[in-house]
Amino acid sequence: MSDPAHPPSPTYCVIPWTHVFADEQGQMRPCCMAIGDRSRANTDADGRPHEVGRPGGITDGWNSAFMRDLRHDMLAGRRPDVCTQCFSEEDLGIRSYRQDANVTLGAHITGALAATAPDGTVPTTAIRSADFRLGNQCNLRCRMCSPMSSKLLIPEWRTMFGLADDDPRMTALERINWFDSDAFWDNCVALIPQLEKLHFAGGEPLIIPRALDFLAQVIAAGRAQDIVLSYVTNLTTLPDRVTTLWPAFREVKLVVSLDGYDALNTFIRFPANWQRIDTHLRALIERSADYNCTKITVNTTVQAYNVLHLAELFEYLFARTAPNVVPYPRLTLLSWPSALSVCVLPADIKALAAERLRAFVDRWNGRWPVEGAELERFTSAIDGIITHMRGSDTSSELPEFVRRTRAFDAARGQDIRVILPEFAPLFDELPRTAGA
Repeated sequence: MSDPAHPPSPTYCVIPWTHVFADEQGQMRPCCMAIGDRSRANTDADGRPHEVGRPGGITDGWNSAFMRDLRHDMLAGRRPDVCTQCFSEEDLGIRSYRQDANVTLGAHITGALAATAPDGTVPTTAIRSADFRLGNQCNLRCRMCSPMSSKLLIPEWRTMFGLADDDPRMTALERINWFDSDAFWDNCVALIPQLEKLHFAGGEPLIIPRALDFLAQVIAAGRAQDIVLSYVTNLTTLPDRVTTLWPAFREVKLVVSLDGYDALNTFIRFPANWQRIDTHLRALIERSADYNCTKITVNTTVQAYNVLHLAELFEYLFARTAPNVVPYPRLTLLSWPSALSVCVLPADIKALAAERLRAFVDRWNGRWPVEGAELERFTSAIDGIITHMRGSDTSSELPEFVRRTRAFDAARGQDIRVILPEFAPLFDELPRTAGA
């Protein structure tokens, strides 16, 4: 037995007992942070990934051999390979998704463990939380992203990697549409009686009409007032329809993906319109009751493109402090593609980034917008970023960073030397290569 304050082992995570997740392809994985060897994916006896878009797909994948083994590893105190991302962040002093989940879903730890069979089977009635990445339909082409999450990137990837128009990998990604299938939404309807948390991401979930239709079904079933609804969104759109749906839910929480202030965010998350994002953010703050929006958190993917200018984004957020806004963004270290990681940068740029981050902390010490756990988490994350950046050297991938950047710039009519003048010498020094 256990309780929220004392999980049964140091590596335990409540997620595999209470949470169902599907990635952009509709494939079931333990959670959004679960990475690692695809040979250890959640597959059936024939090696096919368990998919939420198949009839009964969630039920089939919930107690697969993969999931049962994962639960056994965690109960034994082992670090599963598929959970590398969380444990790596924890080793750097950054609070992980696992640690958060053990708090937010901690009330279910005791009951979930009591319902666990010796072979690791857990009844599907234990599922309290659902997280679905609704395919790769998106309105942005983020530089650190891939066609897996935005099909709009496919033409650029074909050019950048010399892929034929009929390349089967890109063709398959063009055809992702499981999130528009009746089977998927029927599987979701089966979860309605027990859900407490419902989360959508993408792609861009706010441009998927059937996701809004499903909210109406939850409301009709009389369960909305018991469910916390949340999204990861780029906030470039805010459909009028949500004002008639979101207020029925217990509360609505948004994680807004922003990777820079103004022009830098547009450079990274092309072609995001900063003024539109700012307008939507202000509406959610000023009309929070109309949207039933109780919490807005910004997630920033820390990468080579933004590590020099994070302070500008932080200070923009500090100026928008409101009861429903967390002023400190969650900082997530980019690990893939590795050529865009902060570790690829030359030593002088790393030193400059560390200097600017430390200067930012010194400038705000004693006058932070809000004190407490969120501030401690934020400053610890900054320390972890500096440690990670300076402790790992992958500068051998610098030519690939330059090649990709030049390819994106050419396709989009952008120039990194204008947006990030500190990088100009780097791009002037490294010669162009074939395909760059």
